[in-house]
Amino acid sequence: YNVLVPAGTVPGLKRMRIVHVESAAPSSCGTYFYGETEDYNVNIVAAPACLAPTLSTVAATCSSPGTATVSNYDATSTYVSTPAGATVGALGVITATAGTAYTLTAANATCGALVASASFTIDVQLTEPVAPAVTTTVATCTSPGTATVSNYDSTSTYVSTPVGATVGALGVITATAGTAYTLTAANATCTSVASVSVTIAVQLAAPVAVATDNGDATLTATAGTGYVWIDCATNTAIAGATAQTFAPTVNGNYAVVLTNAAGCSDTSVCVTIANIGIKEIAGTGVSIYPNPTSSDVVINFPSNSASIEVMDATGKVVSTSTITTGGKVTLADFNRGIYYIRLNTENATSIHKVIKN
Repeated sequence: YNVLVPAGTVPGLKRMRIVHVESAAPSSCGTYFYGETEDYNVNIVAAPACLAPTLSTVAATCSSPGTATVSNYDATSTYVSTPAGATVGALGVITATAGTAYTLTAANATCGALVASASFTIDVQLTEPVAPAVTTTVATCTSPGTATVSNYDSTSTYVSTPVGATVGALGVITATAGTAYTLTAANATCTSVASVSVTIAVQLAAPVAVATDNGDATLTATAGTGYVWIDCATNTAIAGATAQTFAPTVNGNYAVVLTNAAGCSDTSVCVTIANIGIKEIAGTGVSIYPNPTSSDVVINFPSNSASIEVMDATGKVVSTSTITTGGKVTLADFNRGIYYIRLNTENATSIHKVIKN
């Protein structure tokens, strides 16, 4: 037989009586006619103390909290935590509130006094920074676009892929325009997931406006998508002058405001037109060559001699001479441009345009 020792029995030498009777309920001190009574001396010893749980822990990471396990787990024991709330499951895995300190006891049918474990705490999951959120502005004709970390945290360190982008005060990103980057934010222990790809827009290309004097009192602009000719004397647009080629009606200084497909514009330098009103007058039998020339021209005409006046594009006389037919007139000392030669003979006067290269 197994005899259950009453709970709370003080250890030591005890007397145990076993009574067996027939046809009556036994009593330790009763009287009966048929039965048997036996007395025994029994030494009650204290049950061994319950084994204190030993614990092993794993530190938290950026993706999960820490863990705790009863390394001497006994499936026959009942585990109780202080404070309440921690439980021990299969294989000794502990489920508890991270960040709270606990102790454990283990009790079973063969042990007595409960012995608490050392205090343990399941580490709270490490804080991972939020992925950088980036806002951008578009490029203009005068500057590239911009990019800013809208959820900027001054305690975080920002790293770009590929390398080269940096995050400054208030989250302003400095990077090579036209290159795509992603960013991560890191604190002392964790790194965030990458941001979406971000590219700082390249500054829009501006045109280079050039107004060219065609030599015939007209101006032509470099190619673009829009043209506005202006009078440099007043810096105002000339009504209706919106074609690539412009024909002034009066002498003056003119420039073009050129626009390209990106919507960017540039203003040319001013060009002087001063030959409006000077017209060639053909002369019978007159030839001038070479034209254009880099130095001299030869003039043939149907007379013995002629007086020569060389005029610049404004009509100002810059040299005079008298030659015979086949004679030379030099333009070697003059700047490049358009000149007019007035040929006066005893029979006629003619005006001829010559281009000096």
